[in-house]
Amino acid sequence: MNEFGGKWTEEKIEVFIKYAQAYLTVMKERPYYKLLYFDGFAGSGIIDPTEDGDPYELIQGVATRILNINEPRPFDQYYFVEKNRLNANKLSTLIKQKYPVKKAWVANEDCNSKLISLAVYMREPRNKNIRALAFIDPYGMQLSWNSLLSLQAIPIDTWILVPTGIGVGRLLRNDGQIEPSWMSRLKDFLGMEEPDIMDYFYQRKTTQTLFGAEEKLMKNPQANERIASLYTKRILDAGIFKFVSKPRVLKNSIGMTMYHFIMCTNNATALRIADTIKT
Repeated sequence: MNEFGGKWTEEKIEVFIKYAQAYLTVMKERPYYKLLYFDGFAGSGIIDPTEDGDPYELIQGVATRILNINEPRPFDQYYFVEKNRLNANKLSTLIKQKYPVKKAWVANEDCNSKLISLAVYMREPRNKNIRALAFIDPYGMQLSWNSLLSLQAIPIDTWILVPTGIGVGRLLRNDGQIEPSWMSRLKDFLGMEEPDIMDYFYQRKTTQTLFGAEEKLMKNPQANERIASLYTKRILDAGIFKFVSKPRVLKNSIGMTMYHFIMCTNNATALRIADTIKT
């Protein structure tokens, strides 16, 4: 059982499941494609969405919801990645008990290495008829830019939970004095060098004091929104995907932005579907 999120978690899951249903509806008319589902942070299959002390009922995680889909067609194979050994074992047990006939695997490994392996697998000539749907749902900034780059130009629709407020935003200190370890995480997640990160998120402001002019770094007040815009732009500029959906803002119970939820694809129809999903 995972303890993660609250009502925003349910919103994220509903958006993704609605997209998965639409994706499978389209693919039902294309039986010549073999469909692969990839979940990079699969959890245990059950979520305890306790947030701010407010109890909610246990809800099914995405892994369970996806495995339950049989119409309009199921996926042909499922690959779940979960770094936490306890959660991986729980998910594996759940699959064996409830979905024994489905071709599903649980890897107790890091999502980044498995994403790269997935890209290599899909580029093999013998797998040219495979189409994939990926759900990358990290708790924080675990997704590396380099592993995202590996997905360039392969037939995979990828939903990514971007940790704007809860991740990147927290590391961008108001005074610009970012610890080296934090800057290292920002560079790995954004795929940018320190000067470019500072130029994008900070402004230099000069004020006059008794001792003369003093220059200070000021964090952009719209930093969280700029994170989502930057991440989307970098994906498109790098040519990883041709299209990125409009970022969906996910907020906690007090209205604070936690994440932005985006879908990346090389298919214009997929983009239209993602952008028109209602919650």
